[in-house]
Amino acid sequence: VVLRHDDHGKYQPRGHPSDNVTGEQPSTIWDVLVLGAGPAGLTAGAFLARHGRRVTVIDNFLGNHMMNAGVVENFPGFPDGIEGPELASYLQRQSMAAGAEFLAANVESIEVSERGTPLFAVTTDAGTRVAHSIVSCTGSRPRRLGFEDEARLFGKGVSTCATCDGPLFGGRRVAVAGGGDSALDEALLLSEVASEVVVIHQEQALTGQRALIDRAQRTPNIRMHPSAGIVGLKGDDRLEGVIIRGLDGVESTLDVGALFVFIGLQPNTEFLRNIVDLDETGRVVTDGSMRASIPGLFAAGDCRTGSVAQFVTAAGDGATAGIEAHRYLTR
Repeated sequence: VVLRHDDHGKYQPRGHPSDNVTGEQPSTIWDVLVLGAGPAGLTAGAFLARHGRRVTVIDNFLGNHMMNAGVVENFPGFPDGIEGPELASYLQRQSMAAGAEFLAANVESIEVSERGTPLFAVTTDAGTRVAHSIVSCTGSRPRRLGFEDEARLFGKGVSTCATCDGPLFGGRRVAVAGGGDSALDEALLLSEVASEVVVIHQEQALTGQRALIDRAQRTPNIRMHPSAGIVGLKGDDRLEGVIIRGLDGVESTLDVGALFVFIGLQPNTEFLRNIVDLDETGRVVTDGSMRASIPGLFAAGDCRTGSVAQFVTAAGDGATAGIEAHRYLTR
């Protein structure tokens, strides 16, 4: 069973129905609620279910960043790489086979009991569930440039998903903002359809993995534009160009059909702001066992302090958090 996105922003089962996919709200208290169905959440759900815990994984977007990844090359066990959606499907199937349940919903808030052993009430747009423990794996979203024009032109030439929108700009020049792994990954993907890909990054040197840098530099239609920042956008109904400022303060305009922004990640932790300790970037502060600042709450993957934002490390965090939540409940 694979959950698919429908026109209302929810997930519905595709293929044969399964008792593991449910929108109902039983009256019982769950052992653990896992918030997020990316690699961290899917792995945590599998480990908890294998330890006999009643666990529900809650998210309205199966796989999260994996669904936008063309080919994942740094996940163990796949020497030739694997498509992101396929990897998400494998992880979900493994979690469901172990006995984890899934709820297609958006998390809106969490309330914590104030006395005795904590209980957590998670309110979603599909109802409220109560559990003895929470594993937050809510991941992150792409950081934006922050211009007013960026919001106005988003979906009209400005994008954060080359897999989704790249084919719309076949044969045209496009720009990528950023110099890390995500920016280089997407630049390589875009190079297969665009006439030219200009990678605009503020640092003198790229910050991505050496393998990605080497591949991008060998790709004839990828051009690097270092030591420059994007300070404005051109276009009325659609993006027509980006305004670039160099270290010398000189501005120039680059005519492009699209701009793909990959300048970092913003954690999805707003609903935890008054519940657990967050660092200055908004990420959950945890110890090495993924324990947050209140008993019974764990965090794994991109939403925690210290994450290196890789699918494999997110899965490892999820395994650790799942095991530690099981041990917490046992104690």
